[in-house]
Amino acid sequence: MDKVAMALQWAIHSFMPGPIALTRDPNNQALQLGLGLSSDILLPLAAELGLKGLKQKETSIRDYERTHDLLRLFKSLSDGAQESLSARFRGHMSGDIKMRDRNRCLEKFLGEHRNDFTEWRYLDGNLGELHSARLEFHYAICAILDEVYSADELER
Repeated sequence: MDKVAMALQWAIHSFMPGPIALTRDPNNQALQLGLGLSSDILLPLAAELGLKGLKQKETSIRDYERTHDLLRLFKSLSDGAQESLSARFRGHMSGDIKMRDRNRCLEKFLGEHRNDFTEWRYLDGNLGELHSARLEFHYAICAILDEVYSADELER
C-alpha cells in the first residue's frame, strides 16, 4: 500500500500548483502509477455522479439513491433515458477505431464495472485482479453528460 500512497501523492502533485515536498521518484514510475490509479478511481466516480445528476433531472427530486453501483443507477433511469444513453455510448464507441468491440452495450459495461469506484478505492493488494477500462469510461461519461446537457436544452 505504501507504493500506492506514493503513486497517488505524485499524481496529486501533478494537479496542484506550486512546489510541495515529494518522495523521491527518479524514473517517474510512481507518477505514472498514481495517474493511472487516480483515473481508475475518478472515472467511475464521474460516471456515478453523472447518472445521479441525470436521475435528478428526470425526477426533479434533489435526493437520489445512496449507492455507488453504476448498473443500479442506470436501471433507476426511465426506459427512454436508458435507450438514449445506450445509443449515445454506441455512437461514441463506433467512432473509435482503437476499440475492440465498437458495438459494446452500455448496460453490460456498467454491469461489469458496477462497483469499480469502491473496488479501486480499497485496493488491499488486489491491483492485479482489477480490470481498467479508462477509454470505455470516457465514452460512457460523454454519453451521460451529453444526455444531461440535452435535457438542459429541453428545459429552456
